[in-house]
Amino acid sequence: MNKYALHVAGGALLATTALVSGTVAVNAQATIRTAPAAGATVTNFAPATLTARPLATQMISATTGSAATIGPQAVTIDSTANLFEVTTVLLDVTGAQFATALAAPTVSIYAQTTTGTLEIASSATGANATVTVFSQRVRITQVSAITWSAMVVSGLIYREAQGLATAGTSIALSGSITNAAETSTLESIASRSVVTSVSAANAEVTSGNAVAISNTSNPQFALVSQAGTNGLGNGLTAAAPGNSAILSRVKVTSTLAVSTDLSAALSAGNLLSTNEVKLTHTVLNDPAVVSATLDSAAGGTIQTRTPGQFSAGTVTFGPAATAFANGGNTFVVVNFNGSTPITNAVAGTTATTHVANAPASVAIAGGSGTAVALTRGGLNAQINFVQPSNNAFQSFLRIANTGGTPGAVTITVRSSSTGATLGTYTSPAVSAGGTIQISAANIETQSVPAITPVLGQPYDVLVSGPITGYVQ
Repeated sequence: MNKYALHVAGGALLATTALVSGTVAVNAQATIRTAPAAGATVTNFAPATLTARPLATQMISATTGSAATIGPQAVTIDSTANLFEVTTVLLDVTGAQFATALAAPTVSIYAQTTTGTLEIASSATGANATVTVFSQRVRITQVSAITWSAMVVSGLIYREAQGLATAGTSIALSGSITNAAETSTLESIASRSVVTSVSAANAEVTSGNAVAISNTSNPQFALVSQAGTNGLGNGLTAAAPGNSAILSRVKVTSTLAVSTDLSAALSAGNLLSTNEVKLTHTVLNDPAVVSATLDSAAGGTIQTRTPGQFSAGTVTFGPAATAFANGGNTFVVVNFNGSTPITNAVAGTTATTHVANAPASVAIAGGSGTAVALTRGGLNAQINFVQPSNNAFQSFLRIANTGGTPGAVTITVRSSSTGATLGTYTSPAVSAGGTIQISAANIETQSVPAITPVLGQPYDVLVSGPITGYVQ
């Protein structure tokens, strides 16, 4: 007994079962498989997909009323048994029409082994067939060969598929295998979808993890840290302080859609045409920022913008379509020079716009989301006119730790008259809830470099550290 299945060649879709009419009852389910060349192994596959949203306008022209075409597509009618008699194959379409005015499909007939892999061994000698295309049916008559059990029908083209404008709608093929006179059905081919519309791809914008600005000895608050690896799978930022922060993640959720030519899926390079990622954030006004970059998930930089390209707290990237290949992540990153103190920055926004590249049947909806804030933490105080140790009235600094974690502080000593940095002093650890007092003499002698006091020349000191508290 014969068992047939519909399959799509070149990455499209199709499959089916067989029911024999007449006195013989067969109820075998065929496997959905690809349509390989001679000698290749038949394997499983999925339907071709088109994006639903733009098809309402693509399929029917408002000016001429004519329909766009979808295709070409190849399907395989596959049996595990070899067929010896002359037969007719009938393919019926639902959800669309066959394009009758275009070139007729071509038919290749193969002999096939009966192994579980369903390997098409070679083209059958003496094979021939006549193909006639109607709007709802392709009729393949005088199918003959010494033996055959696999038929590849190439070049199927569809029209009038307006229903694909709704996601989840399909074009399906069904049919039957009959004797040459079409008076007896040898086997029925159950309906299988060959093209299915899917929801349009969308752009997602996700905020980066919390960013903290931390103290260093000189200058203060010059490094940033971001929780873990940012929780975005990029590997760009570790928990240790650095000079970069990820503000947002941008991702295109799907690149599954193909063009109306079903013979090959669109690559990321021609799926999209123009792309824009726009960051609006107060951190762009910070003099510590040296650049903003759009980075890939692998850690490479896709595009760089410098402060000269910022405008009123905004910066715009225009990456190539390949930046969003296969639904990959991209990251909006701000980079600091590591030598200028970084200020607080409230949360901003990242917005993205993607435009489909014709003839892609895809619409990429724009996205917008939060760009994370940057928060300074720890002790930060400036005391003016601290008297040197050789003054008649020497100054002392009293530092209180009001938090629950001990920590040392850094004191940067500058000349009150010139602003020049004279030295840097690191205190002993201040216990949680505790207080220490440091004399000007200790600061001078233990600074790096040591400071020689000059009578009548007071200091300005900057006190910073990873604790909460105050300075007197």
